[in-house]
Amino acid sequence: MQLLPLLAAQMSPDDFNAKFISGDRTDRGSFTELAVDNCALIRVDWILVCKAIGDVPGYGSEWLKPNILPALDKLTDQKNYQLKSVYLDAMKELGELIGAQALADNFLQHALKMVEHRVPNLRLMCAETLGKIAKGGDNGKPWMDAGVVNDKIKPALQKLSEDTDVDVRDMATQKLEALG
Repeated sequence: MQLLPLLAAQMSPDDFNAKFISGDRTDRGSFTELAVDNCALIRVDWILVCKAIGDVPGYGSEWLKPNILPALDKLTDQKNYQLKSVYLDAMKELGELIGAQALADNFLQHALKMVEHRVPNLRLMCAETLGKIAKGGDNGKPWMDAGVVNDKIKPALQKLSEDTDVDVRDMATQKLEALG
C-alpha cells in the first residue's frame, strides 16, 4: 500500500482510478475498501496513503473529493465506533487538502453528530478533531472560516467540555483554550 503514491505519480488519475479505485480488480477489492479493514493499522495507513496520493501533482482535492470522500461518508453510517473513528482521523489528515468548503459541507455535519455518540472514545476523538480543523495546519493557516469555528465548532467543544467522561472534558477544554 505504501507504494501507491509512487504509482499514482507515474499514472494519470484516470488510469489510477481504473486500476485501484473502480474495483475492476479480480485479485481483491477496491482501494477504498481498506477504510473498513479489520486491522486498525491498515485503516490508519490507508488514510496516510490517501493523503500522500492527494499530494501528488495532478491529484489533490479534485481526486480526493470524488474518490475518497464518498468512501469516508459511508463510515458515518457504521455502528462500530472504531470505523466511525476512521472518518475523524481522515478529517485531521485530509482537511487541508480538501479545503474549508468540503470540511464545512461534508465532514463537519457528521463530526457534530458524533459529539453525541455514546462511546467516550469517539467523543474524545471528536474533540481532538474539531480542535484540529478549527486551528488548522502546522503552518498556522486556518482550515475553517472563523464564522464556522465560532458558530459550530466552539459550541460543540463547549458541550464536550461538560461531558461526563473526564478525558473528553479535558481534551475539549484543551482545544477550546488553544482556540482562544
